[in-house]
Amino acid sequence: KLASSTVAREKSDIDRFLPHIGHYKLTELQPEHFRKLYVALRKEKNMINGKPLSELTVEGVHACLCGILSDAVESGLLDHNPAWRTYKYSNIDKKQQVVADEEILQKLICALEKESIKYETYFKLIIATGMRRGECCALKWEDINYAERSIHVCRNAVKTTGDEIIVKAPKTKAGNRYVYFSAEMESLLREYEAF
Repeated sequence: KLASSTVAREKSDIDRFLPHIGHYKLTELQPEHFRKLYVALRKEKNMINGKPLSELTVEGVHACLCGILSDAVESGLLDHNPAWRTYKYSNIDKKQQVVADEEILQKLICALEKESIKYETYFKLIIATGMRRGECCALKWEDINYAERSIHVCRNAVKTTGDEIIVKAPKTKAGNRYVYFSAEMESLLREYEAF
């Protein structure tokens, strides 16, 4: 039932916790094992950039563990979930999301006008509509209604490491939606379509 991207992420989470707690029997697992695991994970380095694992990654490992152990409880292998309530955020402040201000946005738009029509259209469409990258990549010309200046967002392109790009329906009902664009964006879309 799971999307391939979810399977890949959960395999990665399992690879992170197995060396730390994989040698215990299910019935031997105690809350302190999980607390020690999270401390150890926060000290591990990301293999791609060499920086410590993000708090989001550690939280994801906890969620994966809780899911597995909840299944063990439902199957009668455990009488309670030993990972329950063991996760606490580290004392490191979460990074504040950086949002471009009007000046940076205008510089970006000017820079895009020097790029190919393909990239200019793609990035301006994302800026103008708030669509996600995968949603924009999965668009088809038939999704665009020029009369209403709307785009039906009804699919998403997903790529996991080592796999092909797959196009699938949005995860939620809210993901299947319409976004609207300006006359200027319409002109750019028509120009790119004719290209």
